[in-house]
Parts: sequence; C-alpha cells; structure tokens
Amino acid sequence: MRRVLTLLMGLFFFCTFHAQEVVRYVTANLNLRDSPDVTSSIITQIPRGTAVLIDEDCDCKWIPVSYNGYIGYVSTKYLSKEKVYYYCSNYYRKKNCENNRSMSRSILDELIKKEKELQEQRQIDQKREKKSIWIFAVVIVIALMVGVGVGIIAGALKGVITYFSMYALQIREVLAIIVPSIMVCMNVGMAIVCFTQCRKLKRQIADWKTTDESEEKLDEVEYRMNIPVIITSIGMVLNFFLVAVNWKLGIGEETLMPIGNLMSKIGNIIFILSFLIEMTVQNKILKLEKELNPEKKGNIFDFSFYKEWLGSCDEAEKTVAYKSGFRAYTTAQYVCLGLWLFCTIGQFAFDTGILSIVCVTIIWLTLVCTYLFEHLRLEKLHRRIK
Repeated sequence: MRRVLTLLMGLFFFCTFHAQEVVRYVTANLNLRDSPDVTSSIITQIPRGTAVLIDEDCDCKWIPVSYNGYIGYVSTKYLSKEKVYYYCSNYYRKKNCENNRSMSRSILDELIKKEKELQEQRQIDQKREKKSIWIFAVVIVIALMVGVGVGIIAGALKGVITYFSMYALQIREVLAIIVPSIMVCMNVGMAIVCFTQCRKLKRQIADWKTTDESEEKLDEVEYRMNIPVIITSIGMVLNFFLVAVNWKLGIGEETLMPIGNLMSKIGNIIFILSFLIEMTVQNKILKLEKELNPEKKGNIFDFSFYKEWLGSCDEAEKTVAYKSGFRAYTTAQYVCLGLWLFCTIGQFAFDTGILSIVCVTIIWLTLVCTYLFEHLRLEKLHRRIK
C-alpha cells in the first residue's frame, strides 16, 4: 500500500511538472551554460531552430532548459514562441548561407514571394535589354545613313550658297531691317502680356485674401504665376540670339543704307529695354509669391538668388526643382549631340570652321562634369549623414 501511494504521488508531481512546461524555439546558435551568467562555462551549444522545453514564461533574462540530456541556462531573448524557419536567397546560397536569418513562417513566405518577384523582374529586364540593344543598333545604322545623305545634300547646297553669295549685300540690307523689327514686336508683345498678367494676379490675390481663402484658388494663382516667368525667360534667350545677329549685320565691310543703320541701332536699344522688362516682370512675380508665402527668401537682383530661393522651399517644391533639373540635363544631352552633328557637317558644307564645335563641346562638357561631380559630392555627404 505504501509503495502504491509513493508511485501515485510521483506520477502526480511528474504530470504537474510537465503540464507547466512549454515549447520554445531557439532563434540562433545558443550556448547552454551551467549558470545564468555570460561568464559561466558553456555546457554545449543548441543549434538554431531547435525546440526546447522550459517552464512557464517569466520576465527573466535567463531560464533553465533541458536539451539532449543536458540541463543548463539560456538567454530568453533567443527563444521564440513561433517555430523558426531559415531563409537563404540565391545570393546567400553562393556564400554557403553564412548570413542566414531565423524568422517566422509568415516572414519567410513574404521573403520567398519577394525573391520570386525579383526573379521575374530580372527576366523581364533581360528581355528589355536585348530589345533595347537591337533598337539601338538599328538607330545607329539609320543615323549613319542619314549622315551620309545630309553630307551629300550639303555638298549640293554649297553651290546654291555660292550663287546666293552674289546677293549677300542685298540680303544683309533686308535682314538688317527684319531682325530689329522682330525684336520690337516680340518685346512689345511680351511687355503687354506679362504686365497684364501681373495686374490680374495682383487682383486675384487681393480677392483671395478678402474672400474664402480656398486652397484651390491659391493653387490656381500660383500656377498662373508661371506664365510671365516662362515668357520672359524664353524672351531673354531669343533676345540674346537676335541681338547677336543684329550686331553681325550692322558690322560689315560695306556700310548699310540709312534705314538699315537706324533699325540696327533700334535693335540695340530694344535689347537693353528687354532686360529691364524681363527683370521687372520677374521681380513683380517674386513679390507676389512672397506675399502668398512669406517664408520665401531671395532677391532677383542678387547673384545668390537661386541658392536662397531653393533653401526657402519645402521638400515638395525641392523635389519638383530636382526632377525638372534632371529632365533639363537629359534633354540637353540629346541637344548637344544634335548640335555637334550639325556643326560637324556644317564645317564641311558651309565652311563654318571648328569654333562652333568647340563651343558645343565646352557646353556639353560643362553640363556633364557639373552633374557628375555634384552627384559624387551629394552621395559622399549622404554617406556621412548615415
């Protein structure tokens, strides 16, 4: 009877003990130590992913476990309630999975899904690359054929140009009147449109302040502010071109007729006035923008205007400026290539000389070097911040 009671009590304590034990999974190769201390001796090492039995959860740093006949202590931060899986991408497999990470099943499925998507994307990119190579080769062949054709045409036009050179003085007299006339019409039209737009914008801002101050109306006003800026910016570039042509026509071996001389002087005056118009319009737009956004900084007459203005913009406005700048860079690359081709053909067909090619090369080289060196500077700065 006594032996039966002892057996029953042992069975009771055995069941109670195992009812309190729970399974946990090792998330890394874990040292089993003989006492709860990192300086204590290591009994053995438990491989990651191994299931071990522990008592009920506790908020302690160390907990006793039983593994493979050994009893010792492990750190609780390397134990997980969920079963641990190991993921090894193709990149890591090449390194014998030295950097495997333990994770739950849900994370594992997500990573497998992402790797599958990446593999599919790589296949698509490879197909696109092959297609792009063929297209590029075809474009090069077509460009060579066009170049040969343009060279032949240019050679034929050389005789035509020689013929018209006999009437060079008459053509110069006509152009000496036409070019300044274009400058007058263009700048008068630009002034009327831009100053009219500035007055309308000022009235709209006043109405916006006195009425509902809705965001939609504000966005519309700010969008319309771009119109005078675009017109004056394009007008400035065209004025530089036209005044250079005007100077070339006005300075020649033979003097122009009185009307030609008069129009040439008018063209020079218009060029100076165009600067005043452009700067005045842009200054008005800047003041209107500051009226809507007082945090904006910069003076249109200051050489550091662009730097101060960009510094006062928010992140969204800076992003727009950066994207616009990159678009301008990529477009300028194609334009420079086209100009180089045109100038190269021109020096053979029209005896333009090598100066035009030198100018295009300087512009192209400045563009590329500025972009690349600024990219390196910003990348280095970004790494320092990290």
